[in-house]
Formats: sequence, C-alpha cells, structure tokens
Amino acid sequence: MQHNILAALCCIIPFLSCKKDENSSLSAGTYKSSGVITHHSLTLYTKDRAITDKVFISSFVQRHKLSSSFSLKDGPDTTKQEISIEYTDSDSVIVKTGYAGNYGDPLVYEMVNLAGNSSLLISKDTIPTYSPGSTTMNCANANIRLRQYPPEITCYPIPGGGNYCIGRYQFTIVRNKHTITLPLFDYFFSQTNGAFSSCTSSYFNMLDFVNKESLDKLQAGDSVLIRTGTMNLLK
Repeated sequence: MQHNILAALCCIIPFLSCKKDENSSLSAGTYKSSGVITHHSLTLYTKDRAITDKVFISSFVQRHKLSSSFSLKDGPDTTKQEISIEYTDSDSVIVKTGYAGNYGDPLVYEMVNLAGNSSLLISKDTIPTYSPGSTTMNCANANIRLRQYPPEITCYPIPGGGNYCIGRYQFTIVRNKHTITLPLFDYFFSQTNGAFSSCTSSYFNMLDFVNKESLDKLQAGDSVLIRTGTMNLLK
C-alpha cells in the first residue's frame, strides 16, 4: 500500500480544453496543509452496482484485511502527510511535500484552469514513468484509470526492444481565494479472473477526483472500494 503524496501526483498533462490561469481567484502567498483530512463514506463498486451498506462493506474490508487502512467512520481525521504550495502567479507555483515536518525538495509547477474553480498544477520538469497499457482497468493501471484527469504518457522505443516513457507530476486543486482544497481518494481494487487468477492493488491520498466513467466500465470480477475526501491548505 502506498501513502506517499508525491508519488500520487505523477502524471503528464492530459489533452484537455484548458487555459493558463490569467485571472485566478487565488491570492498570492504560501498555503500549508492543516494536518486534517476529511473523509467521506466508503462505497464499494462492482459491475453495475454501487454498494453503500456498511454491513456489506465491513465484511469486504475484513475479508481483505483492510481494517487498518479503511475505517468505516467518516468525517475529519488527523494526518502527518504535509504539502505546501507557494503561489506567486500561474507560471511559478512552488510545491513541497513531506511527512511529519520533513519536506522534500521543492518543485516548480504551472497552474492550468479547469472548469469552475478547479485547476491542475503541472510540474515543469519531466520524470520517468510507465505506460498504463490496456484501456481496460486492471491491477497495474487502476491508479491511472481511476483518476478524473488520467495521464497521457509519452513513450519512445528503445533499441533492442522496450520503451522509455516520461511524464510529469500533476494534481488537482480547488481555489477558494484564501484557501486551497485538495480533492483526494483512497482505493482498493480487486480483480478475479477464474478460480485461480486474482490480483489486488491499492493507493492512498490520490490527489484528484474519481473518474466516474471508469467505474461504469468495471468488468465481472472487478471490485473497487473507494473513500473520497478533502484536505484544506490554509494561508
């Protein structure tokens, strides 16, 4: 299971109908996480079903030994995951992530508007990544397919076989003048193909909205447990 916020940011800018943020409602300054994540209720998705019954979900959680990661309680909870966003203008946004007061090296991002007050923060530097492969969700690409703004990966063939792929760190924010809200979600994905073939994958603090269309395309044998939430950054 992965809890690192920085790792959850990784993706290259998708081909969206976006524009640079020339008239942001966000005021200049440094915004820091408050140490609190607000969790929403758990939902278990299968092919053609969205299950919210807590007894059913509790049984699923216990069967997959997820009790330490997925609480049935919603509402505010403390976290040691930290993020700092220093906003000057849309072409110069400094982001630092850390844990319990220990921050990593800062990265420079640019801000690109989406609909309403939502924006993408996209790192200016590229990083090595991997291709999501199949358009059908599986354990290897669920962390990409479940994102509202999935990555577009650029891959180059390597002499002798294989590919080298690059992307960028990217995550979604909601601008509120003097605060920033980070939408996030945790997931556990389980896939069963026949009696002897199964796999699971999970991720925590994915900084994006959930891609509802991907949930509508789940196959027989797929199960996705999702908990959405928000983290506020205060100036």
